[in-house]
Amino acid sequence: MNPYIKLEISQMMLVAKNFCVSCRSAALKDDGTVDEKEKKVLDKISKATEKYIKTLEKLR
Repeated sequence: MNPYIKLEISQMMLVAKNFCVSCRSAALKDDGTVDEKEKKVLDKISKATEKYIKTLEKLR
């Protein structure tokens, strides 16, 4: 595989992981806690992100 594409895939995987962390941080900034509604959204984001990362891993 083209090493530049492989590098871009690796970087996108890191971006996706950082996105999940940023979303959790954003949920806490509002009022210092993660309420039930936010937790459901964060869980959906986490699952979708993990699925995306697994797809990228297959391409590497």
